[in-house]
Amino acid sequence: MFRLFVAIGLPHPLPDGLDALRRELPGAKWVASDNLHLTLRFIGAVDESAVAEINVALATLSAPPLIVRPTAVGVFSRHNIPAHGHMAHTLWLGVEARPDLMALAQRIDALMAARGIGARERDFFPHVTLARLKRVREQDLEAYLARAGRVRVAPVAADRCTLYRSDQAEDGVRYVALRSYPLDGAAP
Repeated sequence: MFRLFVAIGLPHPLPDGLDALRRELPGAKWVASDNLHLTLRFIGAVDESAVAEINVALATLSAPPLIVRPTAVGVFSRHNIPAHGHMAHTLWLGVEARPDLMALAQRIDALMAARGIGARERDFFPHVTLARLKRVREQDLEAYLARAGRVRVAPVAADRCTLYRSDQAEDGVRYVALRSYPLDGAAP
């Protein structure tokens, strides 16, 4: 079984301002620079035969290149945790939900649905995961978010999306690019 997702990978070197967001935050486990991406569609666990079908579907994708415009830094939290109230677990960089980006995600959803891959589990919220948070003190997180709010991250030109496989490694998760698909077509 393979765990797959479709994403826009961030370029190397990272866009201006993104390294500044990767400051020390006690309790943060930073995503490796080469793993930073904007997920367009999480596919999940599929068998090897499904990978070929997914590649065939994504090869038909027609969409124009786009600009990924970072917005603000935020957190995902679990609410109503006994004895904690809420607990932040993921630090992210939001991305502007521009019509071209939202349309690209919808086209990929439609291609996956046509191949029998289930519907998206939650609404598409464009973001780049920066770090996983464990035992982060609330005051440290608030101070970090205040500093991060002053950082501006340069937009990124996206001319392709990529099918990735997620592999568990001793030191965390590694994302392996299986195939890229150019964004060079007109929107249907």
